[in-house]
Amino acid sequence: MENKFIVHSDQVDLSTVFDRLKGLTSLQAQLKGLRFTVEYSGPKNSFVLTDDRRILQLLLNLTNNAIKYTCKGEIAVTARMLPNCMLAIQVRDTGVGIEQDNIHKIFDMFGLVDHKTKACETGCVTRVTLRLGIGMGLFLCKSIVEKLGGRLNVNSDKGKGTQFDIELPMSETRPELTSWVSFDIVTPTV
Repeated sequence: MENKFIVHSDQVDLSTVFDRLKGLTSLQAQLKGLRFTVEYSGPKNSFVLTDDRRILQLLLNLTNNAIKYTCKGEIAVTARMLPNCMLAIQVRDTGVGIEQDNIHKIFDMFGLVDHKTKACETGCVTRVTLRLGIGMGLFLCKSIVEKLGGRLNVNSDKGKGTQFDIELPMSETRPELTSWVSFDIVTPTV
């Protein structure tokens, strides 16, 4: 049986994607005492053609990892539309970070990184070697970005945090030009 990675292209108001992200993850961050911000500096009710489910999946994977591996501080998601119809997203945390020697491993399927670190006040990290994750989340993130035709970069400092920078191409659309796709067929009765 072959697994297929399917991407759909739908009319999307990007502001709703970021509103959903905030609604789905802010409580989790709040329960850990973390500051969590989501900022989208694009116009509301401005539509693009893209796969909102895959973008949300990408953002949920990145923010859930950030929350999981951040003991104190913040997670910040910022996004903006660039003039060339590219969506620029940054996911930044003040978590445990990743050693430079291990950055290349994090996007491998089932790739895991060992961390030796101290416990913090919230107890989310202990004095043992941690095997971070099962190794699928960041592999999926990379796959989504590539399938959408974008780029994904990561910068990290061990003990200081990690930052993911994503650029995704968007296709502009106007709802009034494509609303004809959704219609009802009424057949006359004789």
